[in-house]
Amino acid sequence: MIQRLVIIGLFAFCAAYTFGATRLSFGALSTPQSGFVPLIVGICGMVLSGATALEVFRTVGAPVDSSMDWRRAVLFTVGLGGYAALLPIIGFLISTFAATFFLLKVSQTSGWWRPLLIAGLTAVFLDVLFEHVLEISMP
Repeated sequence: MIQRLVIIGLFAFCAAYTFGATRLSFGALSTPQSGFVPLIVGICGMVLSGATALEVFRTVGAPVDSSMDWRRAVLFTVGLGGYAALLPIIGFLISTFAATFFLLKVSQTSGWWRPLLIAGLTAVFLDVLFEHVLEISMP
């Protein structure tokens, strides 16, 4: 029951955030303005929370594992903090690759090739998106 309330609240928050983002000027892909990223983030949040809501409501009565792996939670937090700390030192592309790879391994993604490939593609995609498509200079 608590999971349903949390996911409904999360979806409502994302919907309100998206509504607020529509009040900002969107611009265009070549000249994004202040509402560009907030609108995209809000829509992504609604899609992800909506998909999670479908999953939560579909698994009615299924046993829920409420245990928490604190070691992984701490490592995940350390990984995000390390990303923020290394970003200005080693640059966007390398730090994004390293952080993504680290977080995938903490999330127990199987093997080594798969996380390397995902981290590499993610870093390159984000670099091309920010540097070349949106023309935003990254550290």
